[in-house]
Amino acid sequence: MAKRTILLGVTGGIASGKSRGVSFLHSLGAKTIDADLVAHKSYLKDTQPYKEIVSQFGPAIVSEDGTIDRKKLGARVFSSPEEMSKLTSIVWPATRNLVWEEVEKLKKEEPTPKVIVIEAFGMVESSWYKEMDFVWVFKVEPSIAIQRVMKRNNVSEEEAQKRVNAQLTNEERAKVANVVIDTDRDPDETNQIILKEWEKL
Repeated sequence: MAKRTILLGVTGGIASGKSRGVSFLHSLGAKTIDADLVAHKSYLKDTQPYKEIVSQFGPAIVSEDGTIDRKKLGARVFSSPEEMSKLTSIVWPATRNLVWEEVEKLKKEEPTPKVIVIEAFGMVESSWYKEMDFVWVFKVEPSIAIQRVMKRNNVSEEEAQKRVNAQLTNEERAKVANVVIDTDRDPDETNQIILKEWEKL
């Protein structure tokens, strides 16, 4: 009898190194789904989530070509927990449906995947973690996350701080984790920790 596929949820704050970790898991043989990338489909013109987002946030977030200007939208939601909550209440349910469609497709592959990794920034906030077999949380100190965001996104320290402050703390995420991986170290060291945990699955 074929073994059941393990669903591994991977999450972490902004600039926590989770995507690099998932990339390494992929190299070890895991099938991977980037839920944040899947979420972009929720912003596509004329979809139901698109209509709800425009209705909720107004025409100011719509570009000349009719697409949602995610920079303008981001500036609004990252500075207001209330606005962020409005956006996630639209995007997360739509994204979950798309992610689970992808999971079912992957499960039908031959050979059956040993592990499917679902990477999602909002895994804890959306309660998706309850549907995972295991949850790994990647973390880094806020001061380091701010520096990484400034460099990666070419934004001011104030803007980076705003984005870091708008998310859950490392401690809040760690409460639901089976494994916590601190990425404030050499990437090769982080990979060794990931490999050790992978072998336990």
